[in-house]
Amino acid sequence: MSFFDEDDEPTRRASRPGRTRSAGGATTDRQTVLVRQAVLIGGVLLVALLLFFVIRGCAASARKSGLRDYTRSANQISTESYNQISKPFFELMNDAKGQSPADLQSTISGYRNEADQEFKSAQGLSVPDQMVGAHRSLLMALEFRRDGLTEIASRITAALSDDAEASGPAVAAIAGQMAAFLASDVIYKSRVVPLIKDGLEQGDVSGEEVASSQFLPGVEWLSTGYVADKLGAQAPANASKGQPAPGLHGTGLQGVSAGNLTLEPNGANRIPASTRAFAIKFTNQGENDESDVRVELTIEGGSKPIKANRTINLVPKGQTVTANLELPSAPPAGVPVTITAEVRPVPGEKKTDNNKAEYPAAFVK
Repeated sequence: MSFFDEDDEPTRRASRPGRTRSAGGATTDRQTVLVRQAVLIGGVLLVALLLFFVIRGCAASARKSGLRDYTRSANQISTESYNQISKPFFELMNDAKGQSPADLQSTISGYRNEADQEFKSAQGLSVPDQMVGAHRSLLMALEFRRDGLTEIASRITAALSDDAEASGPAVAAIAGQMAAFLASDVIYKSRVVPLIKDGLEQGDVSGEEVASSQFLPGVEWLSTGYVADKLGAQAPANASKGQPAPGLHGTGLQGVSAGNLTLEPNGANRIPASTRAFAIKFTNQGENDESDVRVELTIEGGSKPIKANRTINLVPKGQTVTANLELPSAPPAGVPVTITAEVRPVPGEKKTDNNKAEYPAAFVK
């Protein structure tokens, strides 16, 4: 028995170190795995964080780019609205006397179509969230301009008619559309510009200019008398007036000249055939300032009457003014004619026998 006991003892001692090494290796492997997992998780988090900032930076860059693109597109539309529509339209209106009503209507309709294209271009813009309010106001301003030109184009032929009943209301309607142009300017200045600037500021965008846009060149176009004068048209008798102010009202014709020649009502007036410029002088003989005073000149005796007219915006009481008129066509040469000059009665005027005079004449070469 002792023999076996002595023989077993070394065997038991030799097995223990093997078990100890096995347990230590397992512990080491588990720590390695945990470290690797931590490194992997950290790497994933780092990549995710980097992707977040990259995506965020791209989104911010895209947002700023969208704000810049919208501002530049709005600027271009507004600039074209002036250069391609407003400027040539009012140049046409300033030079409308003597032009064919059909030609005027056609040209104005062309400007109306361009204004409609500007409106549709604005409708098609990509609008950032910060620009929604500005865009709504921009569309409203452009719509006012397009609709105003639409109405003017439809009224211009009637405005140039010799029929006072048709001409007067048409001129008043055209002047009314000038107020629509003014409204578009007010909307653009007070809403579009500041709202675009606010949108750029909210988007942290700097260095972008916001273009101005003024369609109506001056408030004088709001006057029916001014519009009638530019068109050489018949203004409504009660345009821009209410009840006449208390006191006397009236004007008196003082004289008419053709070029450098003063016409005589009781003599034969020989006028060079090349003469196209006439001047009618009259005085405000009442106790009130008068506005929108219409002056007319008619030459009869040729194949058809030749008419010219002008509306004086303001004639202060007691003042003598001269209305300069230009004949729309050459006068008939070598035939007797009658030249009639008239200052149309103002509201409240009762004495009108000195408002009109006739001059026998002939245009000679």
